[in-house]
Amino acid sequence: MFRDILVPYDGSAASATALRLAVDMTRAGNGVLTVLVADEPVVDWRGSAYAAPGAAAGLFAARTAEAGERLAVAGAHIPDGTPNRLVLAHGRPTDVILAELATGHHDVVIMG
Repeated sequence: MFRDILVPYDGSAASATALRLAVDMTRAGNGVLTVLVADEPVVDWRGSAYAAPGAAAGLFAARTAEAGERLAVAGAHIPDGTPNRLVLAHGRPTDVILAELATGHHDVVIMG
């Protein structure tokens, strides 16, 4: 079957469903499951991303912590004995998903 399945996970019900399907496929095919969570950048009102000093830095840290929590939740739903890799990537979801795919490690992507 598939040797490495990529699941972008954002904590939504749809991504949780995708994760459950990917776990089943990974276990059935003796593959590896890669769960990817994007730590989205803080964006100012003009639409540009930045790591701002001062008060915005607190928002940046909170967003990173939230992304880490989403990754931990995803990891908790992976049964023991299921080979997996949990990835927290910094950037816009589209960009980090494409960057992960560019590594060439994944046979399939399952998104919710």
